[in-house]
Amino acid sequence: MVEKQSVLPKLITLLKSIFKKTDSNKLTNSKQDNSLNLLSYKKQITNNFVLQITKDKPNKIADATAIINLNTISLAEKEKIKEIILAEYETGNLITDKDTDILLISLTEYYNNPDPEDKKIIHFFKDILNPNDLLALKSAIYLRANFKKHKYNEVKLIKEDIKSTFGYRGSQISNLCSAGYFDDFLKNLYNSDKDKFNSLLELIVNNELITVFVNQNMSIKQIKTEIIDKISQTKRYGFDTVYVHGLGFNNIENIKKCILENKDSFKVDPQNIFVNKEYHIYMVKILL
Repeated sequence: MVEKQSVLPKLITLLKSIFKKTDSNKLTNSKQDNSLNLLSYKKQITNNFVLQITKDKPNKIADATAIINLNTISLAEKEKIKEIILAEYETGNLITDKDTDILLISLTEYYNNPDPEDKKIIHFFKDILNPNDLLALKSAIYLRANFKKHKYNEVKLIKEDIKSTFGYRGSQISNLCSAGYFDDFLKNLYNSDKDKFNSLLELIVNNELITVFVNQNMSIKQIKTEIIDKISQTKRYGFDTVYVHGLGFNNIENIKKCILENKDSFKVDPQNIFVNKEYHIYMVKILL
C-alpha cells in the first residue's frame, strides 16, 4: 500500500511543473509567480486538497483546489496524475473530486494501441451505437482489458467512473461487455435483424432482458425471483434463453446453490455452464 506521505511530494512537483508553463494571468492566484509557490499549499494539500481533472476548464489553483485541463499537459504528466490518483485510491483517501474522470486519462492511451479483438468490436459497433453508448462501450472494453491484467485498483476506479459518467445504462453496457455479449451475441443479433436491433438492444440494456447479473447484495431467494421474472419477460419477446452471470467467489457460490435448489424449475445442461477459474467468472445458460 502506498502511504499518503509519499504521494504528497509527487503531487506538489507535478503541479509546479504544470502551472509553471501556464500564463499567470489565467490563474486565480495572479499575484504569485508562475510556479505559484505551491509549497505554501502543502498544508491545504494535506487537508482536503481537491484535484479536479477536466477537458473544458482552464488550469487554475485556488481555495485548496487544483484544476488541470488534460488538453494542456503532456503524456508523461498524465501518467503521473494517474499514478497519484491510483496511489490515493489505495489508501482510501481520494483527493479527486466527483468531476475527475480517470477514463479521460486512460482511454486515449489504450485506444492508441488496443487489443486487436477489442478494436474489431469498436469497429463493428461504431456506426450502430449512438455516440454516448459507443463511448460507454469503449470504457467497458478498457475496464475488461484491465481486469484481464489483474489491475484491480484501476478496475474499481474505472467501474465507478463508468457509473458516474454514463449512469445505470453505462453500468449495464459494462456488464454486457464483461460477459462477452458484444463479442458475438449482439453482433449476431444485429446481423439477423438490423431493423429491430435498436429496440431489442433497448430491452436488453434497460430491462436486462435475457440476462441476470448477480451481485453481492443478492440473496439466493432474490436470485431465484430475478431468474423467474427474466424467464417470463424473455419468453414474451421470443428468445429461448436466459443467461445468469456471476463474478467473484461468493456470487458464484450463490448461483450454484440457487440452480441446485431449483433444478426441477430451471432447465440447465451441464454443457451450458461456463467457468473461468482464472478470473472467477461463472455463467449459466437456462433454456426456456
